[in-house]
Amino acid sequence: VVLATLGIILSGYSSIATGMNFIVTIHRLRAPGMTWFRMPLFLWSTYATSLIMVLGTPVLAITILLVAVERVFRFGFFDPTLGGDPILFQHLFWFYSHPAVYIMVLPAMGVISELVAAFCRKPVFGYSFVAFASVGIAVLGFLVWGHHMFVAGQSVYGALVFSILSFLVAIPSAVKVFNWTATMYKGSI
Repeated sequence: VVLATLGIILSGYSSIATGMNFIVTIHRLRAPGMTWFRMPLFLWSTYATSLIMVLGTPVLAITILLVAVERVFRFGFFDPTLGGDPILFQHLFWFYSHPAVYIMVLPAMGVISELVAAFCRKPVFGYSFVAFASVGIAVLGFLVWGHHMFVAGQSVYGALVFSILSFLVAIPSAVKVFNWTATMYKGSI
C-alpha cells in the first residue's frame, strides 16, 4: 500500500505540474494580440482541465497520504476500528474523482469545437458561451461529488442539493452541443 501510495503521489504531482504549466502558459505566453476571446476553444477546454488538475489532484494526494499514514502508524483517519470514518474517505475520493471525469471529457469537447468550426468553414456560433461553458463544467464538476454518495447516509436535504447541482452541470454541456449544432446550420460541411 505504501509503495502504491508513493506511485500515486508522484503521478499526481506530475498532473499538478502539467496543469500549472498550461495555466501559466495560457496566462503569460499567448502570442501578441491573442486576447482571451481570440484563443482557440481547445485552449479554453485545456485551461478548464488544468484548473481541475491543479485544484483536485492535491486532495487525492492528501487522501492517499492519509491512507499510508493510517496503515504505517495506525492513526485512525478512515478505519473505523481505529476511530476513523470511512465516509470521510468517500467524500475525499469523490471530491477528486468526479471532476477527474471532466479531465478526460473537456479536451475532447475542445477538439470537437475546433473540428466543427474547421469542417463547417465558419467560426463556432456563440464562441464566448462555449468558452465559458468549459469553465462552467470545471467549476460545477467540483460541486457534485455528493451524487456518488446517495446511499452513504447523506441527509435528504444534502441529497436534494447534490441532485440539483448534478442537473445544473448538464447546462454548460448542452450549451456546447446546441452551439455546435447552430454552427453546422448553413455551414459548408
